[in-house]
Amino acid sequence: MQKKVITINLAILWVFAVAGIILLVTGIWVGTSTRDLFLYVMIAGNALFIAPWIIILSELLKRNIHNKIFWVMSMFILPFLTVIVYLFRRQKIIISDNE
Repeated sequence: MQKKVITINLAILWVFAVAGIILLVTGIWVGTSTRDLFLYVMIAGNALFIAPWIIILSELLKRNIHNKIFWVMSMFILPFLTVIVYLFRRQKIIISDNE
């Protein structure tokens, strides 16, 4: 049986990651003034952000990349920053089969 590989467009990951972070920041800001909307905005922000986080974490574990331990630990220590930085630096840190 062959392994099924799920591929997703990087643009979609960018949209989910940025929208999730924006909603989380908005939720924190809204939470300072009203509690009614706070819960819904935070849930939406987390839902949008968790999808790219899981996809990127699984990619980090499957691929051969430079400083794999650093990237995996960063995903748990600074998840919001790591997702954005990884999406920027993705092509530069992946080790090709030719190297």
